[in-house]
Amino acid sequence: MSRHALIALGLWMAALTLAGPALSATDLTQPDCTTLQDWAAGLAPDETFNPNPYLELNTLFRDGQLVPLFGQGILGWDREDFNAVMGWLNECRTAANKARDKATGQNLYAAIKTMKAGLRPLKQYWGQRKRVEQDVENMIKQNDFAELPQLLALAQQALRGEDVNAGVKALPPRYQGQGRQAAGLGAARDYFTEAELAGMIERLETRRTEAGTTVAARNERHESLLREIAAVPLDRSGLNQLNRIAYQAPVGEMTREEVDSYNTAFQTKRTAINAKIRSEQAAAKQASATLPAPVQEQLAAVLTGDPIDELSLRGLHPGLDYAKAKAMARSEWGYSEATGGDLLKQFTTTGKQLARYTEEERRDGGMLEFATMSGRVGEIVFTEHYTGPMDVAALRKALIEQFGSPQKTGREDGAALLQWQQGDSYLKVLAGDRIARMERSYKGYRSSVEVTLWSQDYSDYLAEAEHHCAELRNKPMSELSVNDRQALLMGCKTP
Repeated sequence: MSRHALIALGLWMAALTLAGPALSATDLTQPDCTTLQDWAAGLAPDETFNPNPYLELNTLFRDGQLVPLFGQGILGWDREDFNAVMGWLNECRTAANKARDKATGQNLYAAIKTMKAGLRPLKQYWGQRKRVEQDVENMIKQNDFAELPQLLALAQQALRGEDVNAGVKALPPRYQGQGRQAAGLGAARDYFTEAELAGMIERLETRRTEAGTTVAARNERHESLLREIAAVPLDRSGLNQLNRIAYQAPVGEMTREEVDSYNTAFQTKRTAINAKIRSEQAAAKQASATLPAPVQEQLAAVLTGDPIDELSLRGLHPGLDYAKAKAMARSEWGYSEATGGDLLKQFTTTGKQLARYTEEERRDGGMLEFATMSGRVGEIVFTEHYTGPMDVAALRKALIEQFGSPQKTGREDGAALLQWQQGDSYLKVLAGDRIARMERSYKGYRSSVEVTLWSQDYSDYLAEAEHHCAELRNKPMSELSVNDRQALLMGCKTP
């Protein structure tokens, strides 16, 4: 024997020895390559047989050949088993090709082609089995309902080969579709062994017994749930009770009829509670609209310090660094930044806070608006709306008692005006039955107060900005630089 032939033989023997098991989820036994080669060599391409009435395969798949090799006949295989055997054949064919054993490689390739040809009918076979198994599983997993024991009995009869058409027609119309599905199981009996059929029938019987004994108990639980809903009081605590009931109610386990009756009882009760609450709210709102706005109490809590030149709005005052003012608006006032960010510099209550303030305190919780100059606060405006009328005379009296006679009085924007100055500090109050901000006009508010603090520095800053803008507006457009035009757009201000 030549040196090259000896090398090839050595490679072939090594491949047969070293070919390891393929990674798969199969429970089949893996033969060695020599055994697989002998099996493949026995292929008769044109010879077929029927392992069951619906399946035609090559005789290579007879149990007499498969069971000794793999430990199981073809009807016991699944797709993972099939893939595993294909993998083993390919490994052995690769080893034969490396060893230049052409005949063995061709035999293994022919077996692989025969395997692939058998895959299509096997997939149909597996598909039919899976459909029946899934149908049975679905029937078993259904929630209990009155007709379930009858449906499970029909499925058992169909798997025994009995005629169940009369039983299907006896079902209520809405369950006859499931009845026909149960009857259809009988047509697939030949895809299963007698032992497999007996196992499915036994599982159906267990479930049928369970369903029959639990339907009555579940009906009582459902009636108890409906009684619990009926006992819920017609107030806000009732809404909380309904939420708890909704969270705990086993809706996913109910039949359609039970879901319908539960939803009807639940919605009826919730509608009644909401109607009662709306009626009470309307009465309270009507009463609230006649109560004077609690403006004096709010301003006493907001305006801190005395006299005017030491005054602040709960720690906010002109000259404060704007970054610190923003942080205080959030931490000290509990406000959130309104839409517009640093462009508008507004901070106010959130939607939930607004609803709570309106309902419990007859006010909107207020809004802060800042005007800045070179990063510092120049002016602060605090605005708050109320649901009741404004007692302007009482407010004027209280403010005069606190700050003395104002330097300026009168009316402005439909409200009473009071303005004080002390040194370089200014305080202005606008109060009356008017809506200061348009977005509050549709919320049921009736009156408002607007408090403004600013400094002489800010007034000088505005005057200087206006003077600078006037000079720029007097220049021809051709003489204006890009910075000049930008300054005009910003009102000659440096926020």
